[in-house]
Amino acid sequence: MAIDGGLFVARTTDGGESWQTFRDGLPQQNAYDIVLRHGLDVAGDVVCFASTTGNVYLSEDRGEHWQCIANNLPPVYSVRFA
Repeated sequence: MAIDGGLFVARTTDGGESWQTFRDGLPQQNAYDIVLRHGLDVAGDVVCFASTTGNVYLSEDRGEHWQCIANNLPPVYSVRFA
């Protein structure tokens, strides 16, 4: 989600009792990405999500660090690993 113009990912390991946030590699200024429920997929430690603003982000360490692998695409509504 984007809060105050910065994008982050939140993860829970205890059923929602507590949350960790991760921002490394995600834009922290003027980021207004909207990610739909189907815009995220997980395969082992690899996580990928895409936004309706056409950006695709990939993490290979369960979401702790991110890289943008595509941007300026049309809105992305779904992401799936093959």
